[in-house]
Amino acid sequence: MHPSIVRLNENNTQLLDDFLEHAGRSLRSFRYYDKRPRSITEQHACTLLLTDEGKAVAYGHLDPEGGKTWLGIAVTETATGKGYGRMMMQALIGEARAQQIPALFLSVDNDNLAAIRLYEKNGFVLQEEKGAIRFYHLDLS
Repeated sequence: MHPSIVRLNENNTQLLDDFLEHAGRSLRSFRYYDKRPRSITEQHACTLLLTDEGKAVAYGHLDPEGGKTWLGIAVTETATGKGYGRMMMQALIGEARAQQIPALFLSVDNDNLAAIRLYEKNGFVLQEEKGAIRFYHLDLS
């Protein structure tokens, strides 16, 4: 079975629960759901999960908020280094282009070097640093 991208909908919300349950230390840097209910996905432009052998191993979303579309991405602790982050990033950028979203924004911890490399390889440009957080932008227009 090959990895596949699945769009989250009302019939497969268990995939999100499974991802969050098995993400492990990845949730130290992916804190999106710390102060948000899981139902926030209803407001996303899209929420995607990457599954491999039936398990959700990566998560991604495009979240319109405050006039910007924020990209969020995470890979379970046990699945890092397998290219899942790259696959999810490409799927999210493709989805943003399909929806004609003009730009994407994201924030990342300064010490999350693997994520920073992924973002920069995909064309994200550093906009500013605030404390321990970096803010990136990708122009899609």
